[in-house]
Amino acid sequence: MARFLEIDNLGTAGGSYGAGFYLINIDKITAIHPESTTQVWINYANSSALNVGTTQYIQMDFDPANTYSNLNDSMTAWVVNAIETTSNSLNAVVRLKDFLPEGVTITGIQIAS
Repeated sequence: MARFLEIDNLGTAGGSYGAGFYLINIDKITAIHPESTTQVWINYANSSALNVGTTQYIQMDFDPANTYSNLNDSMTAWVVNAIETTSNSLNAVVRLKDFLPEGVTITGIQIAS
């Protein structure tokens, strides 16, 4: 059984990997935290395997910036909401864009350390 978070970056070319659809295995996500008002870092299981001793993150950039006047109205909360609603069905895929308010765009995806 695997559950995936689909991140749609088709509208932009930002980040290391350019525009596209990205599937992240939800069951391997170990933490999600804001790095800035326009950036969220997703810790991934065994993420340090590429560079031993260096923690790797999936860095997701977005626009417009979060103001954090309401913690439930932030990229971190929207990602968590998407994960929480994913069924335990075999190969379930939840689209993050279904949880983003109108006007919020993913502008970049990359691996960061």
